[in-house]
Amino acid sequence: MPSQSEVIEAVQQGNIALLRDLLSRDPALAGSRDSAGLSALMHAVYRGRTDAIKLLREGGLTLDIFEAAALGDTSRLSTLLQQNRALVNAFGPDGFTPLHLAAFFNQPQAARLLLDHGADPAAVAKNPTRLMPLHSAASGRNLATVRDLLDRGADPTSKNDEGVSPADVATKAGHLQLAKRLAAPA
Repeated sequence: MPSQSEVIEAVQQGNIALLRDLLSRDPALAGSRDSAGLSALMHAVYRGRTDAIKLLREGGLTLDIFEAAALGDTSRLSTLLQQNRALVNAFGPDGFTPLHLAAFFNQPQAARLLLDHGADPAAVAKNPTRLMPLHSAASGRNLATVRDLLDRGADPTSKNDEGVSPADVATKAGHLQLAKRLAAPA
C-alpha cells in the first residue's frame, strides 16, 4: 500500500507517472501531508508543478484555507471564512497566513477577499523568514496586492529580522518599478 511520504516525494521530484500510479492505488492519498503538516498540494504549488496540482485536485481534493489562498480559489475561501472567521489569520504548517500565500502566489482577488474579512496586513510569518504579506507580494511581483496592502495600512518600510524591506525583496525579484513604488509609496 502506498504511503503519504511516497506521494510527497513524487511531488517533490516531479515524478508525475509515479504520482498517478500512487493515486490510482489509493485516491485518498491526494490529501497527503508531510511530517510538518504541509500538504502534497502545497509542495506542488511551491514548486510550480501544475501537472501535479491538477492530478492531486482531480480526485476531488477539498482545499484547506492555505491551499485555497495559494491557488486563488475565492469560492472556497469564502466558504471557509463563513464557516470559521478565525481562519483568516491562521498560520499554516509553513508559518505563513493565507494572506502571505495569496500575495506570494499572485492571487490578488484572494488577497483582497482575505483583507475584506480582516486579514492582518502586518502579520509576521512564524518561520525563519519573518516576512510580512507586503514582502510576499513584492516577491511574487503582485502589484495589485501591494497596492491593496498599502491601502490597508501595511508599512512599506517594515523589515524582517534580517533587515530586509519589501523594496529589497522587489529589487531581488527583478521588479524595479515595484521596488521604487515601495521605496516611495506616496
